[in-house]
Amino acid sequence: SPYYYRSLIARALLFVVSGPVAIIASIAIAGLDPAVAAMSTAAYLAQSLGGSWFFVGQGRPYRLLLLDTAPRLLAILIGIGALAMGGGLLAFTAILLAGTVSSVLLSAIVILREGSVDATTRRHPQILQLLGTQRHAIATTSSASVYANMPLIAVSIIAPEARDPFALAFKLYNYAAAALAPMVQFLQAWVPSDDPSTTYARARRAALTALLGGFVAFGAMLGFGVPASTILSTGQITLELGMVLPFAIAIGAVTVSQVVGLACLTALDRRTVVAVSTAIGALGGTILIFGGTALMSTLGTAWAIASTEVFVALCQFVALRRAQPIS
Repeated sequence: SPYYYRSLIARALLFVVSGPVAIIASIAIAGLDPAVAAMSTAAYLAQSLGGSWFFVGQGRPYRLLLLDTAPRLLAILIGIGALAMGGGLLAFTAILLAGTVSSVLLSAIVILREGSVDATTRRHPQILQLLGTQRHAIATTSSASVYANMPLIAVSIIAPEARDPFALAFKLYNYAAAALAPMVQFLQAWVPSDDPSTTYARARRAALTALLGGFVAFGAMLGFGVPASTILSTGQITLELGMVLPFAIAIGAVTVSQVVGLACLTALDRRTVVAVSTAIGALGGTILIFGGTALMSTLGTAWAIASTEVFVALCQFVALRRAQPIS
């Protein structure tokens, strides 16, 4: 609990500092209603305050699913129902934000009740010192966050007339990526074992699960992307299949890279591979995104995203194939 408490306070401080900046940027570039952009951004950022990492460290995947994932998943289902009944994006994002906050509170209550937090743990100088020691990780995460918004930035600068349909497709893609969290978190807790050979075997099985999940995610996005765009935009925008296809490929690749990178390679102590492949993907992806947008408008942006995610997934999958059990 002391570790969790210090982490929660540190992440809350970062949330307070970075949240307003992210919300302002989202309002500026997303092309959505300001309230919708603000709440969807807040809901996305609030996930970082959850207790998933703590449950993964404890090796309690079922508690992770019940306390951290279930409230958010329930909120998504209720939000989709509200959309189908004509509630609009405002109702959907409000429900999503409520579900995310609920998961954070439930996790915090359960974890903090299990252990005491003494006065020493509550000292804020220690927490600020902890943030200082993690400055490199914070910088890396911040860079990844900046890359995550590059497609919308590129489209807003180069092809602003096509921003609204692309922003909707990009939002569908991000929703699909967020839906992967339960599987990734479960496997993060399941793959590690005290026996290195067991960890290695589990990592291989998890990778096969990721490949299967990638095909399922691809098919779901390809099959439901067009009708989902009509529902999410309350009939104002219907995406073309040509725009949905690259995002379907991207979400299939992300399914593989998320599991192989975060659950498998990390458990096998191959964190360097994950960091390097992600960094190269971010740099190369940024170049592809701006080049693709300049050449082919938003369709070029979408294919640049797909190409980047496929590259990262292939690098990490090949690294896992070559990995050996930890001795």
